[in-house]
Amino acid sequence: MSDVPNRRRDDEEEAAEEQQQRRRDHRSTTTSENDEAPPYPVKQSRGGGPRKGHTKSRNGCIGCKRRRVKCSERRPECEGCLRMGLVCEWAWPAKRVLRGAEGSVRWAAVGDSSSGDGEDEEREMVMRMGMGIGGPPPPVSGMEDLRFFQHFMLDAVPPLPVGGGEVWRGVARMAHEYDFLMHAVLALGASHLSLCSTMGGSSSDSSLSPSVTGVMERQALGHRVRAIRALNDKLSGGRLSRVDGDAAFAAMLALTFQAGYMVDGMGDFVAMVRGCHVVADNAMPCFPDSAFRGFAGPAYVSGFRSLLQPDHHHGRTPRLEDTREEDTREVLDGFVGSLRDVGALCGSVCEVEYLAGMKRVVGLAIAGSEDAYLEFAAMYNRLGEMSSDEFVRFSAAGNHAARILLGHFFLLAQVVEMINHRRGRSREGRFRARVTLAWLERIEEGLPGELKGYLGWSLGFARGRMRRLDGGEGGCVRMGLS
Repeated sequence: MSDVPNRRRDDEEEAAEEQQQRRRDHRSTTTSENDEAPPYPVKQSRGGGPRKGHTKSRNGCIGCKRRRVKCSERRPECEGCLRMGLVCEWAWPAKRVLRGAEGSVRWAAVGDSSSGDGEDEEREMVMRMGMGIGGPPPPVSGMEDLRFFQHFMLDAVPPLPVGGGEVWRGVARMAHEYDFLMHAVLALGASHLSLCSTMGGSSSDSSLSPSVTGVMERQALGHRVRAIRALNDKLSGGRLSRVDGDAAFAAMLALTFQAGYMVDGMGDFVAMVRGCHVVADNAMPCFPDSAFRGFAGPAYVSGFRSLLQPDHHHGRTPRLEDTREEDTREVLDGFVGSLRDVGALCGSVCEVEYLAGMKRVVGLAIAGSEDAYLEFAAMYNRLGEMSSDEFVRFSAAGNHAARILLGHFFLLAQVVEMINHRRGRSREGRFRARVTLAWLERIEEGLPGELKGYLGWSLGFARGRMRRLDGGEGGCVRMGLS
């Protein structure tokens, strides 16, 4: 009886072994019948064979496409063209791929000129960037950021460099790759939109309540702080590549223009103007090769001179603000008198040079020379040319003489401002007038009683001009991308 369980166990083990052998034989037979059959369905191509496991790249050079050979896509010269001694040509700039923390792919291409100049094409581009149509979504967090980005693209694009619309289109694409640049762009868009809403001129946001505008201003400041922190981290790594340098310089410019829309941003504006020079001189490999080379001397001057050519519609050259000639001369004479009084306060070399520069600008304006604006624009360079110690002393809050000089300098921008060289720029001038008045009032608040009179003429002019502008047409103008 004891042998029965053992015999039964042996029979079960033999049956299990036979079943495993049959399975092995079946797999072997199936494999021999079709050695290349994959263990999953394969979509068949028109040729009948399985589709290859890679996508076809369309980023090769023109020469390799013409020869119908695979391109290594190495820039500026691919391996095939280099080996054959041919000129390697590319139809578009290289696209750089970055993978985020969640594996998402983000593309960026600087200088891609596929977008048109029409307003409809601009809006379509904005929506593609914002909503991810036709590409990966941008690194923005929520509808508010999308709103700021759209406002930047359609209303708040900086007017410099001259004719730089294509440059800023490239910046908008780059922003999806550099967090510090995206935050800088959003900060600029938010501050400009807040100013539009405060002054009641935005077509879509004129009815915003003060509380909503206050929230918008805090969001703008938050983006500004994050942009500066991230940019400092980037700059601390040493000299940048050309593309990284363009991104850093674009962020500095965006933050500079944002400060120009902040009623308490005068100190930030001065610091950012100097920061642009520092980045261009010390962090960028070669500024003349940059997308922003339009800021370089000859290109900058020629760009402005092209804008100051005679108006073909009216047969005249754009001059100072459209006021009566005698009123313009009265303003310039008043400015000269105010500068003469301020001269008694100037003690340092920087202060004396700044005063002399403003006198030259006013003299050119009195003579009716278009060089007045060019000379004024060149004065911004002085902030970058100062040594670190000179700049610290000049920009210190307790340097009352320098503060009074800066107040005159910002007001001078309005006195010599050309008109009609940008469509609708007069409305943007209203924004600058409001911010400049706020800066002058803050300077005066910080002055001792015996020095307040040195801003008397400047404040009187700024307040009077603001009243005139408020009584006329105002609001948020569509600057667009030229």
